[in-house]
Amino acid sequence: MIGDGPCKDDLVAMVRGKGLSNVRLFPPRPKREIPAILASCDCSLIPLHKRMPGTMPSKVYEALAAGVPAIVAAEGELADFARDEEIALVVPPLDGRALAEAMVARGRERLKTMFRSWDDIAEQLATLLAETAQGA
Repeated sequence: MIGDGPCKDDLVAMVRGKGLSNVRLFPPRPKREIPAILASCDCSLIPLHKRMPGTMPSKVYEALAAGVPAIVAAEGELADFARDEEIALVVPPLDGRALAEAMVARGRERLKTMFRSWDDIAEQLATLLAETAQGA
């Protein structure tokens, strides 16, 4: 996870307290670095803990611009926008089970777009090997 927010200190304490090695927390990065970071991700989580009228976090637009599947954990205008425009899966804030299910669903969706068939996988691998051989 990258960035700050009102719950960051609690999140850091929870990760440390539980000894979670599969969660990494990074400080905020300059805006110019965000597109490349997002493009390297499999999914973007857009949490909005409290209902905040008129709030549309910039990370929504950044995820869309990067073409990254998104999960919105929010209620209110952001959740309505995400559903109406079909830009993200929407889960209730602070609902770990719903978030996990959404992540699995997004993962499966991403795999379907990445690898349509074994022939596609073989072709992608052959291309990667050829490009690597040319660069050697």
